[in-house]
Amino acid sequence: MLNLSPGSARVNLISMALSGKSVDFTKVISMIDEMVSLLKQEQTDDENKKTYCLDSIDRAEDEGKSLAIDIKSHKSSIAEFAEQLAATGERLDGVSKSIVDLDASVAKATKIRQDEHSEFVTVTANNAATSKLLGIAINRLNKFYAPALHKAAPKIELSGEDRIYVNMGGEITTAA
Repeated sequence: MLNLSPGSARVNLISMALSGKSVDFTKVISMIDEMVSLLKQEQTDDENKKTYCLDSIDRAEDEGKSLAIDIKSHKSSIAEFAEQLAATGERLDGVSKSIVDLDASVAKATKIRQDEHSEFVTVTANNAATSKLLGIAINRLNKFYAPALHKAAPKIELSGEDRIYVNMGGEITTAA
């Protein structure tokens, strides 16, 4: 099935080879040499790129491992902080409870102090009244038994309203 018709390229090549003419292949050889040189350069470039890529992959893996270690470290730190937060929350709850207890005891102590103060004021007022009453009683006894020690009651000058009150039978117990 070869096409051997008189105008085909194969026939022309065969006839030229048989006729013995030498063909100048220097241009083809120089092109082949350039192509070989170009392929060697591309091979060198490809090897450099491969080395660069392998180095980049190695660095990326190292960085990935480093980041994994950092992540693990941070996870453990987060766990520690979570434990500390929980402990702090428990302490805060305890402190809050103790504050509530303290507030209750302060309120109780305040009530006791108020009751004691009220009792003290009453007792002090009663003691003062008793002391004044005893002073009046001693002065009256001195009027009869020791007139030299008797102190005359100061003369009270009454206002118009008080005089009317006394004249109507009322008694004024305090100095006006």
